[in-house]
This record gives sequence, structure tokens and C-alpha cells, in this order.
Amino acid sequence: MATKQAVIVLADIGGYTRFMNRQKQSLAHAEAAMSELLSSVIDASAHPLILNKLEGDAALFYAPATEHTLPAVAKSALNQVNGFFQAFAQRKQEMVKDAVCECGGCSQIGDLTIKTVLHCGEVTLRKVRKFEELSGVSVITAHRLMKNKVPIAEYMLLTDEFNRTSGGMPGRAGTPLVEECDGVGAVKVVYYAPDRSVQPTIATVNRWRQVKLIARVLTFLGMRRLGLLKQRKYHSLASLDFPIREKAAIKP
Repeated sequence: MATKQAVIVLADIGGYTRFMNRQKQSLAHAEAAMSELLSSVIDASAHPLILNKLEGDAALFYAPATEHTLPAVAKSALNQVNGFFQAFAQRKQEMVKDAVCECGGCSQIGDLTIKTVLHCGEVTLRKVRKFEELSGVSVITAHRLMKNKVPIAEYMLLTDEFNRTSGGMPGRAGTPLVEECDGVGAVKVVYYAPDRSVQPTIATVNRWRQVKLIARVLTFLGMRRLGLLKQRKYHSLASLDFPIREKAAIKP
């Protein structure tokens, strides 16, 4: 195991727990929509961000850094995360236009949102086969912050530490809050609404995208019937319990 400084980014699709629970009859379409929307966020990421894992309706990224490089890495991560919103909005708009039916899994895509949490601190990386497991109090804190008092549906929530390190959003003042995180204590944060200065291109129906979406749905159904694909569990990260084993290491 190795402990190092890192930037942590969580991108969570808002409303999907409720959305999936309502789509029992159109689960394959809803799962296809989930994969497409998460892919739009992942495709918008680049170095130094590394995708660590998918967690139901969310993606966990991290970016290793040193004390010297942390400000530049944090600034790059913040710029990329701001771009996640445009990529998500663009793909969502395209999927609404390309909807191949009127089931709940297709007709309610336009109601979905995305929210992000950014933090920095020490993390522990453990190699499990060919994958890297990310853990530590900083990772737990980022997950805990998914449950917060932010009053808007789409946002970037930055810990005070990350905001100072990255320099925040240029020319914009975030809104400060103090979040009480279970097992962690009071965490000072700042939230920003996404930068809407760059709007997604107006989407029109695209037959090739429709064909790919239908193919994805059929793939889900075929693999599920063959027992090659387990049903994914969709949940709110805010409801998950991440146990904290080293209480002495926690600082409010």
C-alpha cells in the first residue's frame, strides 16, 4: 500500500435512484441511459484525472500529486469538472431527441442532473489484482459530502482546502457552507453553480446514435438472459456507509 497526496472527484447523477426505482418495466432502457450519461462524463475527463471506479450512479476519480504539484493538479481537475456539466447536458439533450420509445426509461432522461464533490488530501492506494483501491479519510470525507445542504440541483461542491489549493473558479465567488459529516465532523465547503457561459449544441435526431442506443439495450437484455450480467444496484452515495476505522486520524 502507498500513501500519497491526491485530488478526489466524485461525479454523481442526481435523481437516478428514484428514476431507476420507477422504471421496473423499462429497466434495460434506463440502464442504457445510465451507461451513456456516465460515459459522457468519463469521456470528458483527461490527465491528470484517473477513473478509479463506478459506484452505482456515480464515478470516482483521483489525481495523484505532490506537495509541489498539488495546486496545478487541483486547478486542472476543477477546469475538467466544470466541463463535465456541458458534456452531460449535451449527451442528455441528444438522448432526449433520439428517444426510441415513450417508456419511463426514455421519457424522463431530461429530468436528470449531475452534481460533483472535489476534495484533496492523503489517500491510500492498494493494488487489488490489476485494479487500484482508493481509501483513506479524505476519500470518506468526499463521499460524506454527497449529503449536504446545497440548495441547487447541479453544483460543484469544493472543500475549503480544495478551494484554496485550486484558486477556485476564476472571477466567481462561491457560496460558503459548513457541513456536518458523520464520523468526520464539521467540514468547511464552498459551492458553485456550473459555468453556463458555454451552452450545449442544439441537438437534432441522429439515426446512428439511435441505432447505437438500441444496440446497447439489446446487449443488456441478451447478457441478462444468458446470466452474464448482474442487475446493477443504483443508490445515492449520500446513503452509503463508509466505516472509519482510525478515529484518531480524523480532524474536523
